[in-house]
Amino acid sequence: MRQADEIRVFFRDYRQIYDLLNDFPNATIILVCENFEDEKFMKAMKDFVVLAPNRLILQIFSFDDIKYAKEFNLPYFMMYIAQTLNQLRALKDLGVCYAMIDGPICHQLHEAKIVGVPLRMIPNIAHLDGIPRNDGINGNWFMPENLDDYSIYIDAIEFGAQPERREQALFRIYHNEKMYPGDLGKIVQDLNALGENRYINHELLMRRINCGSACDTSKNCTLCYDLLNISAHITT
Repeated sequence: MRQADEIRVFFRDYRQIYDLLNDFPNATIILVCENFEDEKFMKAMKDFVVLAPNRLILQIFSFDDIKYAKEFNLPYFMMYIAQTLNQLRALKDLGVCYAMIDGPICHQLHEAKIVGVPLRMIPNIAHLDGIPRNDGINGNWFMPENLDDYSIYIDAIEFGAQPERREQALFRIYHNEKMYPGDLGKIVQDLNALGENRYINHELLMRRINCGSACDTSKNCTLCYDLLNISAHITT
């Protein structure tokens, strides 16, 4: 936690923020706001604004609750996940400080960056929509070796809801080691495919940043599948 740039706190644990502000002075606190109608929570919010107005970001469930973030004059972003450039522009118009992205927009990062909203992404989950698929090979993941290149476009990454030890491992791999030679499926939890990262051509893999999800539109691109198939055959 001392190495993390951000610490997320869920509504039920908001009282911990007093200690977190003191114990982790370099971290931004992201507070997940589920109930602005709670009187004790609203009182605590007034304290937080005084104690650390520049270290608190609100993550909001409802568009109707944006008024509370504006009342406290705090930066905020939505639980809503943008999948298109149109959605991203709409979130910008709402004044968000970040936008979490998934879907086709993860393969249109140059255009997404131009919109002007800082972007967040989960690199270890291929699809955030929860729809079962045969595999997540052409999904919205990226490996730690590609982090520096993605950082040109992505302002923050997180790992989604994870067991503590898995989250610790993902943090270490992406933040400290920035490399992972083993089975891709152990990183990308919904990949459902064989492939050794050490045998992946990461220069070619970088085309996914701005490929526009060509495999879903023209059906002429099989790059992701080809790279993983090659790495799987080398392994076997």
